[in-house]
Order: sequence, then C-alpha cells, then structure tokens
Amino acid sequence: MLHDTVETTFEEQGSLEKPGIYGRLVRLVIGLALLYASYPLITDFRHFIDNGIPLYGGNLASLFVFFWLLPYVVNIGWSLNSRRIPQILVIVGSLLLGGLDFVNSGVFYGPLLRIFTMVWFFYVVVHLGISMVLAALIATPGCEMRAIPQIWARWRGNKTREHFCPGFLNRIDRWERGSDSSSEMQK
Repeated sequence: MLHDTVETTFEEQGSLEKPGIYGRLVRLVIGLALLYASYPLITDFRHFIDNGIPLYGGNLASLFVFFWLLPYVVNIGWSLNSRRIPQILVIVGSLLLGGLDFVNSGVFYGPLLRIFTMVWFFYVVVHLGISMVLAALIATPGCEMRAIPQIWARWRGNKTREHFCPGFLNRIDRWERGSDSSSEMQK
C-alpha cells in the first residue's frame, strides 16, 4: 500500500529491518531495468535534445509515473521534507518554459521544455535506478532511496537515518520477514 502522504518520517539507524533475498532481487531487477531504460537518453542525447521525449501513450504513462515518484525520490533520497515542492517546481518550470517556447516558436513543447522534461525525467529514473541497485547490494533497510545516504554515512563513519518503504516493496519485505517490523511506519 502506498501511503497517501509525501511527508518524510525518518527513524534512527537500526529501527527498520533489512530486506531479504527476494526483496533485494526485486530491487536489483527494477534498478537494472531503470538504468537500462535510461541508456538511450545517454547514447542518443542529441536526438532527445532536438526532438524531446516523444509524447505518446507509453512515454506519457512513464512521465506520469516518474512525476508521481519525484517527491519520494527527492525527499527520501536527499533527507528532505519538502513534500510536493519538487512536483510544483516541475509544473511551474514546464509552464514557464513551454510559454517561452510558444512565444519563440509557436510550439509549446519546444526546445526549452523538451530539455527541461528530459532532465527531470532522466534525474528521477537514474537516481531511482542507482538507488535500487545499491539497496539490493548492501541490503538497505526500509526505502531503497536511503542507499546513497547509507553509503555516504558509512564512508564518513557516521550514522544515517532510515525511512520506511512507502511503495509496494514494503509488502514484499513484510511477506519475506513473515512478521512486521518494530517500526510503526513499516507495518
């Protein structure tokens, strides 16, 4: 079950359970799939700069999903509590840049909006993909978005805060554990 809030609630290190082998495998597969899907954005970058992400069914659905995930990726991944501000910034930026494109070329989805859309989309996909792969490799407790902060904290010899997994991976982790965590948020 997805929680109906994007407000972050961090817990002390050691509060959440580590994922088991199935949770880690699911994270690894999803992370590798996301990184593989982002590969054309890197290899054919000029094409996407010139043409943008084609706006048809599958791509529109992907844009919607990653726009929806944006506050989770930013807030949990960067230890913030900005709620929906990342989404608001994308909407405002898109409207402003689309307006500028329309004034300059008569097309709303012009060069500025195409680049902006590609940048935020690429950021979310790659950050989530890298976090999923790292979380699978190091068994990050709770949310996979805490993998990079966990590695950073280990490298610096510090503790890091943990965050429950707000998505479907929490169900897989709970099923695999066979019991609930001591964390109220992870139940």
